[in-house]
Amino acid sequence: MQIDHSMQIPPTSISARDLGSSSIPGVQTEAVSENEFTVSYGEKTVTFELIYRPAWSRRDFEGVLRQADYAAGTPLVVLPYLDRGKLNALLSAGVSGMDLCGNFALTQHGTWLIYASGAPNRFKIHTPLQNPYQGKSAFVGRALLQQPAYPTVQALQQTIEAQGGTVSLALVSRALNALKADVIVGSTPGTRVLLLQPERLLDHLIAGWKNAQKKPRVLWRGRVAQPLPHILPQLFQNARDAGLSAFVTGLGSASRYADITMENVAYVYAERPELLLKGIPAAPGERFVNLEILELPDPSAAYATILDDEGVRWASALQTYLEMQAGEIRLQESAQPLRQRLLDRMQDLIAHYES
Repeated sequence: MQIDHSMQIPPTSISARDLGSSSIPGVQTEAVSENEFTVSYGEKTVTFELIYRPAWSRRDFEGVLRQADYAAGTPLVVLPYLDRGKLNALLSAGVSGMDLCGNFALTQHGTWLIYASGAPNRFKIHTPLQNPYQGKSAFVGRALLQQPAYPTVQALQQTIEAQGGTVSLALVSRALNALKADVIVGSTPGTRVLLLQPERLLDHLIAGWKNAQKKPRVLWRGRVAQPLPHILPQLFQNARDAGLSAFVTGLGSASRYADITMENVAYVYAERPELLLKGIPAAPGERFVNLEILELPDPSAAYATILDDEGVRWASALQTYLEMQAGEIRLQESAQPLRQRLLDRMQDLIAHYES
């Protein structure tokens, strides 16, 4: 390992490869070899064996932790950047850590500790997204299919968060760069973000949904004793009282948006079924099922849900279309008019912004 610059980290000072000695009273570091150095604090001195990697991904971090298990001496992990969580993980494993930004945790068998964190990452790597059409990245595409133009990237992020999404500005920017590379978005004077090809974006979101999906995990399945139109408002009131996010799935919402007759079963994305079903006469089982509570398979599915006058929250038209397209042929065929309505609305809005 070779580090080409010096670094001052109170109360230690390190310069690699020649680490030298610190002039800070009470704390000294001294080079022993290219792979070792000592830290002296008062009368205590410990020699560390350096374990360095030039990257700091989760895989790199897990790799140096495994390597530290086989260190002949007292290991010191050195990565370009270590946040507080990684420093604490190292300490939990009895390993010291240091980065090149000013964060460190030096200890020896828990007998003493020199710790500092909070220095920002100076080595951020901007890598292209592998797939901007699934996971949290898909919030961007979903927002564009609801409103095709935004004056700033910040305005797009704020719209996503207002509609129930949680996404960083950095991720929004990376997703937009990927959409620009696919010639799906562009810009005009006064409009930083403009959707150019809504149909292509919709097709990519379909592919992303299908590729990412496994069958949602069923958290509760059974029968409620009363008719669903009476039960659903109470179930969603329970969700609000418990502070839980819940909404009827896209398939469960299909009859709201498409001319199709669905089975008399309510499918709901939510957690903690026991809280949702509080006070509702319900029995789990496989006979005469009329309610399933499912684990949310993708965070972006919750984007732009619709709250009706009864307090029931339904999937958006877009989410309903995606789930129908991922289903059987009957569902796919019934979803075609919904697709056309989504695209016609987008074309009208885009024409307005371009005029």
